Amino acid sequence: QGVPDAERWRCGACGASPPATEMPLREEGDLMRLVPEAMMKGGSGPSSPAMEARLFERLRARAAGSVGPHHWTHALAGFAWLQRGLAVLERDPVVLYGEEEFRGISQEVARWLDANAPDNAEQRMSALFATVRLEHNLGGGLAAWGYDPNDPLGGGLESAKRLADHGWHVSVEGVTQGSGRAAAGEETGGAQVYSS
Repeated sequence: QGVPDAERWRCGACGASPPATEMPLREEGDLMRLVPEAMMKGGSGPSSPAMEARLFERLRARAAGSVGPHHWTHALAGFAWLQRGLAVLERDPVVLYGEEEFRGISQEVARWLDANAPDNAEQRMSALFATVRLEHNLGGGLAAWGYDPNDPLGGGLESAKRLADHGWHVSVEGVTQGSGRAAAGEETGGAQVYSS
């Protein structure tokens, strides 16, 4: 005799308590496969960063509409969108996303990682490095992107030191490049961004 299925589920993030028959389990399973799969395929085919960004935008919207914006697939699709958006900024002469959209998604990813994976330094640093490059291109200071400029990740992760080790200097005004990997050519942005 197995364990019976729950009759109702309760979301720890929003408190909703739908009956088991209304749970989007198939959709969740699809997203749990599709988002990582799309990330693994990135750059391996004939697609461009702009096409990949649109794919992650659609996956993110799909996650928000079915499993909700607090689900990890929504956060992961947002992180992947930021990475592809950075590639678009570095390569394409026209960017169809606005600065506020970049900042808003960065804030959401930073909040989600802080709340759900505070000790996962690798993932949090990956998101921070993508945001630092975006802030360097678009400005506004790290606070506008969801990070404390004095200690971006907090929790003893020494993120400011790690950024400095890679040539990034963070201040309240913004991010600048110094010596290190960043100054050695990792950053080549220059696209014109158009707000929608």
